[in-house]
Amino acid sequence: MKSSKKLRNLPLAVITGAASGIGLAATHRFVREGFRVAAVDRSAGGLKRVERSSVGTKVQAFVCDLNNISSLTALAKRIVEELGPPHVLVNNAGVWFYEPITESSDEHWRVSLNVNLIAAAALARGLVRSMKAMRGAAIVNVSSRNALSSSPLASSYDASKAGLLGLTRSLAVELGEFGIRVNAVCPGVIDTPANKKEMNDTTFVKNYLRRKK
Repeated sequence: MKSSKKLRNLPLAVITGAASGIGLAATHRFVREGFRVAAVDRSAGGLKRVERSSVGTKVQAFVCDLNNISSLTALAKRIVEELGPPHVLVNNAGVWFYEPITESSDEHWRVSLNVNLIAAAALARGLVRSMKAMRGAAIVNVSSRNALSSSPLASSYDASKAGLLGLTRSLAVELGEFGIRVNAVCPGVIDTPANKKEMNDTTFVKNYLRRKK
């Protein structure tokens, strides 16, 4: 992101998983709406592509693996120090493992809970203090339809996304008095690189679309 007083005056959105899929689309949309974006993703290459794109002058990349929870307090502090208090936090990054419960591992459960739930709480903990000073601040948690209507072989994903809805409700009550809105969105299967296998399965797409009618 180019440093200038003019850019500094733009509102700031922090978006996780910003290098691809929903996070990348959100990054482009926020820039079109007049925001700067602190783009957080574990893919350094993906973030470089974002910085080289048409919105790159208003994006600053922060390479971070959200599975590393202990690093997130420092990340939040760095964002505020370098870019100022954010107006918006979008907890979008997600991970999933499709497997029977009998074949799931402690490691898969740990990663699912860290990335999908605990990281959202950690970033809120690190950023909310500065967000309280911003008029009209908001947190958006990207949960999933699976938080409401589960699928087989997705126990760790579904549980972590349901937990994210619980976190959303709790923060909405806690932060409302400070003027910070907290909401969740629950998308279904979206045509993103992460769902390439599903999107290439014509039977799956046909059945999924029929189910949604």
